[in-house]
Amino acid sequence: MPFGSTRLPVLIVLIGMASIIAVRLPTIQSEARADKPPAARLPLHLGQWEGVDVPVPEDVQRALPSAHVLSRHYQCSPASGYPGLADVTIVSGSDATALHDPHDCLTGDGWRFLAEQSRSVAVGSPASGYPAPPIQVRDVLIARGPVRARMWYWYAIGSDVYNRTLPARLGLFRTRLTEGRGRRAEFVRLIAGGETDSARTTVMLADLARQIAIRN
Repeated sequence: MPFGSTRLPVLIVLIGMASIIAVRLPTIQSEARADKPPAARLPLHLGQWEGVDVPVPEDVQRALPSAHVLSRHYQCSPASGYPGLADVTIVSGSDATALHDPHDCLTGDGWRFLAEQSRSVAVGSPASGYPAPPIQVRDVLIARGPVRARMWYWYAIGSDVYNRTLPARLGLFRTRLTEGRGRRAEFVRLIAGGETDSARTTVMLADLARQIAIRN
């Protein structure tokens, strides 16, 4: 059969598949009008950490109309051996708007990315009664002028965890096609201000990440 004679049927099939997918995938406007999934729950008390709510700027919420944004300062008890302060942000929703890329906003706010790597964080063990596998987070050192900070972030779609934006969005794309709006998508970011790549900061952020990961 000549190639030209098969081109039209193939195009019709592709257009039909694209139409089916387009019907299943929402727009930002439709997500903003739809009922939002429950916001991420995060206790003010997490192990040796005590949190204080921080108001979310109006321009941030306007930029994420279909998402819930939770912002907290967490202070670790001096008795822990690694006292410190960390800012926690959790953006949650049911569409890709929730899967925020921190490179976008932080670069626009004047931060430079000095170093970046993947890090495995143990979040449970049989002895603790929570035998969960480790999660992979993104470990980033950032700076703005003389100020340095350490940032860890990851994405969660139900029980699936990612440490890169594109794989997380593709995972959400597959979930929306097969399950609809059922699962909540989350972007979790921890920032320890004034810190560098030190062992003390690693222990501090690992403990806070563990407390957040097992909260549900």
